[in-house]
Amino acid sequence: KVAVSSSYYLDVKVLPNPSETEFTLVLKSNSRDAVEIRVVDMYGKTVHRARGAVNDTYRFGSRFAAGVYIVQILQGSHVKTIKAVKG
Repeated sequence: KVAVSSSYYLDVKVLPNPSETEFTLVLKSNSRDAVEIRVVDMYGKTVHRARGAVNDTYRFGSRFAAGVYIVQILQGSHVKTIKAVKG
């Protein structure tokens, strides 16, 4: 018998953070499910949205105004949230 691990993980990094130009999103997960990325500003307005594979490279923010943004990564029923600061 092969033991199946039920310990899901999703590692999220936004680099550099803070950034003066753009952000690169690096994701690592033990799930192959597609991911949805949503970036909202401090007013709750969605300013960026993307879908794809967990091992894709995502770049965003080059046209963002200076401020604080919330990056949400959805994968299946899991959600990870990270703050990104644009200088």
